[in-house]
Amino acid sequence: MSGNSLSPICYNVPQYIALPEAMEAQVGTWFNISIALVVFMGIASGGMFSLVLMSNRKQQLPFTIALGLVLLTAVLGAIGSVNILNDIAGGLANSIVLLILSITLGYALTTISVLSDTRRKPSTQVGTAALLIDPDDRIDVVLLAPGEPPEYNTRHAARRLELADDAVDVPPLLLRPFYMRDIKSKYQAIGPSPYRDSHIELARKVQSRIGNAHRVSVAFYSDEPELAVKLSALVKEGARRIVTAHVRITDPPDAVASGDLYDGINADLYGVSIRQTQPMWDSQLLPQIYVRRMIEALPHAGPDLAEVGLLLVGRGHIQSSKSAAERSAEEANYLRRVRDAIVRLGFDENKSGIGWLRHGPTVAESLRKLVSAGCKTVYCIPASFTADGLNTLFDIPAQVDPIVKASNIKLISLGGWNADDLAAEEIAAYVRAALPVLVESRRS
Repeated sequence: MSGNSLSPICYNVPQYIALPEAMEAQVGTWFNISIALVVFMGIASGGMFSLVLMSNRKQQLPFTIALGLVLLTAVLGAIGSVNILNDIAGGLANSIVLLILSITLGYALTTISVLSDTRRKPSTQVGTAALLIDPDDRIDVVLLAPGEPPEYNTRHAARRLELADDAVDVPPLLLRPFYMRDIKSKYQAIGPSPYRDSHIELARKVQSRIGNAHRVSVAFYSDEPELAVKLSALVKEGARRIVTAHVRITDPPDAVASGDLYDGINADLYGVSIRQTQPMWDSQLLPQIYVRRMIEALPHAGPDLAEVGLLLVGRGHIQSSKSAAERSAEEANYLRRVRDAIVRLGFDENKSGIGWLRHGPTVAESLRKLVSAGCKTVYCIPASFTADGLNTLFDIPAQVDPIVKASNIKLISLGGWNADDLAAEEIAAYVRAALPVLVESRRS
């Protein structure tokens, strides 16, 4: 009997000894699974966060939902790994650090992947039929402007940052999603941007002024059609002489000036002559746009011009380089000529000011000075802007609206050039000046 009673105990001893080892292996397995879950879901969370910042409104909702799900899974994995360990404080600290590092890695990888190449390379394959086309004496004119699509677009927003006027305006690559989110929020505030339509209408008016013997179209730095794509299409159609007209006041950004937008266009290979007009910072006609608009708006000012102020608004350039300093001087000189032309109508020069979006004195600071000088009505003149868009419809109002409400003054915006007839006439004049050079090159 005693032997039988001891037998079960003897047989079960090895089982009791092996059980802690099995439990330890099982715990290790679940811990590794929890850590892997934290890492992979953390990386996915960082990637989704980057996409939420950069994506358009239609894509933002599914990306936001996915971000919430993967982040929740990552947090649950972190909680699970902490519960498995006896050292809760140490495990929690390790899980948090691991989760943060994973999210950062996922954010960086996704941002670099999306923004590393935002430009479409044009096709340069031109068929033999196109090479035989002779468009007689036709010259193709492409109006080139910075660009702003009607709706927010991830690729174009990224391109907008890449081709900012001044290098100091370009944020580091990993910070760009936050700047793109800012651009997206401005679109949500103003609705569809009229920028592209204004330039298309402007091109139509330029076309009417140079005649049907030549063909006018538009291209943009950061909107469709991009310049390289437009030029490629023209070359395929048989264009052999092209004028690129810079629709802007100041010299183009360094990347544009160095030929970045022409990348992929082998003009010499196909015997294509391309000539560029200079920006219109020395234009004598453009200031008359705002002289005419002021005359048209005068009935809204009332009989006392002594209470009327002029607020000229420019983009502004932080003078971090020689080219930026040149752009700053060009824009400042142009705005002063616009102001002088308007002052000749009988306005008080002492009640006029220039405000900048990019540096001081800011638009808000200049407006406050006009209010302090006793101005009851202020005309806002964004004379540097070729068309209304994010700058004129959001950035400027963001600075002036609080002051207008607090001071109870009347602010009247005269808008960007848009498709003004005088702007079309001046662009056509710059184009005509370039035509004889191309005609002569064809003859030679």
